[in-house]
Amino acid sequence: MYWALRVVDKINLDLNPVNVCLVDALRNVGEIEILKESFKENFILFSIEAPIKLRYSRILSRHRDSNDLLSYDDFIKSEEKENKPNPSKFEQSLSACALLADFHIDNSTSINELCIKLSSILTILKIPVIASCSQI
Repeated sequence: MYWALRVVDKINLDLNPVNVCLVDALRNVGEIEILKESFKENFILFSIEAPIKLRYSRILSRHRDSNDLLSYDDFIKSEEKENKPNPSKFEQSLSACALLADFHIDNSTSINELCIKLSSILTILKIPVIASCSQI
């Protein structure tokens, strides 16, 4: 909860009404509720989704830190921790968060395809796209 309130304060201090802000890594329903309540219709939640085996292979290819070197079984256990059934508002549950999403986007293809999908939705919503997909 503290994190979400800090984000709200930071966004309110840094942005005027025409700016767009992206917040990622929302992991619990309570955070989403705080953001929705604070920004009303200006808050749009996207759920970016890919099959678990694909997500695991992407983590392995990144080689970012020691957490990226989990075995597949450990990765599955980690995913289960982040998807508690019947979570409280501030327990991690990616699946509960995904249920609240305004848009669900399949991310099982390339980064360029994901960018095109996101750009299309942002264009429909009349939200300016600052970077082109070729800049990723």
